[in-house]
Amino acid sequence: IKAYENLAKASPDNTDVQSALVSLYEDSTNFAKAAEYNERILKSNPNDLTAILASGRLALKSGKPQASLDPLNRAHTLAVQFNNQEQTATSLHLIGLAYARLSKPEEALSNYQDALNIWRSINNKRGIALTTNGMAKVQASLGKNKEALANFQQALQIRRELGDKFGMGDTFIDLGNFYDDAGDHDQALKMYKESLQIQRDLGNESLQAICLNNI
Repeated sequence: IKAYENLAKASPDNTDVQSALVSLYEDSTNFAKAAEYNERILKSNPNDLTAILASGRLALKSGKPQASLDPLNRAHTLAVQFNNQEQTATSLHLIGLAYARLSKPEEALSNYQDALNIWRSINNKRGIALTTNGMAKVQASLGKNKEALANFQQALQIRRELGDKFGMGDTFIDLGNFYDDAGDHDQALKMYKESLQIQRDLGNESLQAICLNNI
């Protein structure tokens, strides 16, 4: 971050540097600073699809799902116009996530399904796993446990095949929550411990804390 901040001072109009800072601050969970640099990109190019998507994603991560919908819907419209399948699916997935957080499960599932159809059509396995996992969480909240478990297991299998340890850690936590809510505490413990080991391997202290708290 320090190196890119110095570059930004030397070249304040360089959108590549600004984009790098958006990603770095987002990864370090400083969403306000990420949004600040993202707005600079949008000021110079209001139709920058990646930046519009980032705006919606950062609003979601900042706990503002309602505020995320406007940029995400704009991003979806542009992605369709540009015939960008990956970003169309990404926008639909994030819209689904926003509706899930707004407690609108039917809208969430509809957008997730549309995203999933596109991920499958372009054979994007990471996208398939991501959206399948999101669908499972909504299905679990609706009491559709059979469908939810099948989707959690599918997401976990794909993430294993891809060697996506970060994604596996997330799915293990979600499975732990699923089993805990179902009253199967032994299985929940197993899932949380699986995730804890992954979070230790990745050095992710915040998720280690969540796993330990749940255990």
